[in-house]
Amino acid sequence: MKRIFWAWIIVSLMLCGLAHAEIPAPQNPSWKAGSTATATWDAVEGADYYELTVYVYDEAGTKLLGTTTTGTSINEVDVQLEANTIIKQQATEYTTVKLAYTVKAGVADAEGNFTFGDNSALSGLWEYTYTLIQLKAPENIILNEDGTASWSYVEGANSYSISINAYYKGTENIATYTSKYVSAGSLKPINRTITYDMTDTFNSLYKLGVNSGKISKGKTVEMCIQIISSAASDSFYLSSGWSEWSNRIDYTPFTPVEAITLSPAKPVLYVGNSYTLGKTITPEDGYYTTIDWSSTNPSVVSINSDGKITGVAAGDAQVTAAIGDVKATVPVKVYTISSNIGDKDDKDHVTDSAGDIIDDIVNKENPDLGNTDIPAEDLEDVKDQVTEGIWRGDEFFTDMKWYEENFEKYRDNWGQIKQAAKKLNEELDVQFAGAYNITVEMYHKDKQGSDHKIGCIEEFENEITFTFDLFSSMNEVQTGYARRYILVRIHRNEIEAIDMEVENGKGKAKSKGFSDFVVLYVDEPIGNADLTGLKTLTLPGFLTEIEDEAFVGIAAEVVVIPASCTSIGSRAFADCPNLKYIV
Repeated sequence: MKRIFWAWIIVSLMLCGLAHAEIPAPQNPSWKAGSTATATWDAVEGADYYELTVYVYDEAGTKLLGTTTTGTSINEVDVQLEANTIIKQQATEYTTVKLAYTVKAGVADAEGNFTFGDNSALSGLWEYTYTLIQLKAPENIILNEDGTASWSYVEGANSYSISINAYYKGTENIATYTSKYVSAGSLKPINRTITYDMTDTFNSLYKLGVNSGKISKGKTVEMCIQIISSAASDSFYLSSGWSEWSNRIDYTPFTPVEAITLSPAKPVLYVGNSYTLGKTITPEDGYYTTIDWSSTNPSVVSINSDGKITGVAAGDAQVTAAIGDVKATVPVKVYTISSNIGDKDDKDHVTDSAGDIIDDIVNKENPDLGNTDIPAEDLEDVKDQVTEGIWRGDEFFTDMKWYEENFEKYRDNWGQIKQAAKKLNEELDVQFAGAYNITVEMYHKDKQGSDHKIGCIEEFENEITFTFDLFSSMNEVQTGYARRYILVRIHRNEIEAIDMEVENGKGKAKSKGFSDFVVLYVDEPIGNADLTGLKTLTLPGFLTEIEDEAFVGIAAEVVVIPASCTSIGSRAFADCPNLKYIV
């Protein structure tokens, strides 16, 4: 007899035309002492499978009656079935024969295909007397909660028959199903363990119980199984006795998945961002253990086992979710955002924030727009515009801008503005210097060069540095006084003073929120000022006169004029943005 399972593997390997690999031939082919006809040899390191060619000779060991092939995953195998097959094919007068074999080792690749090495030397002859072989009953039968069964591989079996008992409410036997036939050739043992999905049979049995009125639809039953192993050929049939019953499991019928729907239909990702795709299973109670996720271009879009996609680099990819043969695929676009902000950390924070907002607008049904000025009623139009821009390859960028504002805009809040400044010092008598509306705007530019504004980012997680030009229309600082600037932020009904620096005629500050900013100033007597650490220019003691525009544009913060100087020309210290004190 040729074992159907192993013969099928061998033919498949021959058809695949596997290359001869450098796998050593097994050593010491011999016969196991005390056995009926068990071939044994030294194991080959790394081998997954061994293929034997069994030679059957007459009782004198001179006439070859035939050969047959079998296989095993360990380094020994009982070849009685093979010997019996050859004996039956030749003549019944052969009751005692001589056996020999050669064996070669195989290594499986990731797809389960084998590459074989050389045959071993021919073993010695072994005397074998024809006998009726007894098959072992399957052992180690385990039922899992997902409806799969596993049991130990039975040497020589080419089929299994499974009996199922179903119990309702723990004790009442509602049905026994004994006609489940499983061909060993359809099974692939792993580490000499067979795994088989029982759910179709369980569901059929469950349906019989419902139709007969023995169980109520939707209720849980208990299942257990026992198994007989069999071997058959044209000349004989062998079967084992029944195995022990397996463990019991609680079972309700599994509804097959008919469809998967992924959302959104066209997800987008700012490079570096991640998003977990939504999935809808049809029907809702469709059973599955895992979803297999894949990306056509993992260097652009990667995906994990939970369906979380990550934008690795700008580009396109297709992402697929599969439950068996049921699949769903969506295209994914990864885009980048540029910015006019110079500081790298601030720039990254702004573009990351913009990417989070844009991803949410496109991918989520109800995105949080609380950190933007985008009205909720405009969301659908903005979503369509942004989605279209991303998929046609527009350039996306952020732009920090500032616009001068008129005092009239803040007249009603002037008292609150002054009060915010006075929290720094009650003695301050502040003057209005000017105001700005400072915004962080999001845009995309199409291929024709037209800009499309998305909206403004009004709130950030971290502070962003921003600069603006100081107004040139303010009164000049009087001699003996130093000017101090104060910045008041008006943002979402909150008015507060924040730190501000002045350098080269520009104001510089940090903020998490962006709306309106009012610049105030106060001129303080120099005697009240602390000059420690300031850049000081001390003019020579013999100086009696300072000419017109003598020190225009100097970088000093303090100028010390000697007592001998009695004349200072017009605009002597004009355009000195850093100058704070003249002593």
